[in-house]
Amino acid sequence: MIDRTRVAAFTLCLAVLASPCISHAQSERGASDRIGGYVFDALILRPASFAQLIVGSVVLVVAYPLSLASGDKQTVLETCTLDPFEDTFRRSLGDF
Repeated sequence: MIDRTRVAAFTLCLAVLASPCISHAQSERGASDRIGGYVFDALILRPASFAQLIVGSVVLVVAYPLSLASGDKQTVLETCTLDPFEDTFRRSLGDF
């Protein structure tokens, strides 16, 4: 019969020897996470930012005359159109 202490010692040795492999696998996984981030950005976030730009442009038509009266036109312009434009067209892919 196999002694339990030998099995435990063997398992502990395997765990110690496998730890560099696990660490290397986790660092390699970071590269695939970046690729997943690029795909998520290109397929989900960019179209959502573009939709936000379109909706913001429609809201700007209503809100801009009101902002002229209050004197806060730059904030409304940035919030409705400039920020979504930056997110859609000028931001680097995967930088969210």
